[in-house]
Amino acid sequence: MKKALKTMGIVLGVVLAIAIVLVLVFPGAYHYYNIKKTFTKINLTSSPYPYTDVAVPEDWVELTANGITMKIPTDMYLKETSFDAQIYIDGTDAPTHTKTAFIMDEFEWDEFSLYNENDPENKYTKEEYIEFFESVGLKYPESYLEMYQGFYDLSMEDFNIHSFKDATAFATIALMKEILVSDSFYEIYETEIDGCTAFIQMYKAEEDARIKNKCVVEIYPEGSPEISYGVIIGANDEDIFRQMIASVHLAQED
Repeated sequence: MKKALKTMGIVLGVVLAIAIVLVLVFPGAYHYYNIKKTFTKINLTSSPYPYTDVAVPEDWVELTANGITMKIPTDMYLKETSFDAQIYIDGTDAPTHTKTAFIMDEFEWDEFSLYNENDPENKYTKEEYIEFFESVGLKYPESYLEMYQGFYDLSMEDFNIHSFKDATAFATIALMKEILVSDSFYEIYETEIDGCTAFIQMYKAEEDARIKNKCVVEIYPEGSPEISYGVIIGANDEDIFRQMIASVHLAQED
């Protein structure tokens, strides 16, 4: 009995020693495994859009609405206008739709402030948030564009498992990303349209979806960080899908 207790004590001692070494060497391990287990969008990052040289058919119809100019195939038509958004489709009824273009109303963001000093749930000061972003190699965002650029740049490759402070900072920003980035996107591209930053955000298609390829093209005009213009594009044919994306531009002011 004494021998068994002694053996158990040795085993427990070894386990405890290993645990202490792991905590000392990898103090961020808890955050690492918790993020990997519970955060689904942490590795959703942007990459350059690869189809920037796609030619748009000359006979397509040009549209201008809500700050966007684009072209659509000749068999598409205006189905409805809803809250200033314009919806174009093809086909005569729902089962026959294979293409869609939803030109959204100009979106004006609220005044940007990632940190609200009056929020009682704040655990940290603004200075600490600035340090958090800097610790993972990001600039503290001063606009929604900068915020999404930061989120779309962040991945587990930026995680420092050897620093509890850095791991806590990373977990805090990762939680923001998990909350603020849409669940619908599976791939993000960053590109330029008319000299302005734009995101092409690819939608996940449901198994029974009529249109398999769908994305949101969102443009942030230079010098107007509080405004964005967007269009939802969908098409079953991948060539037509890419041509419709390539046709999107900012509307020229009169």
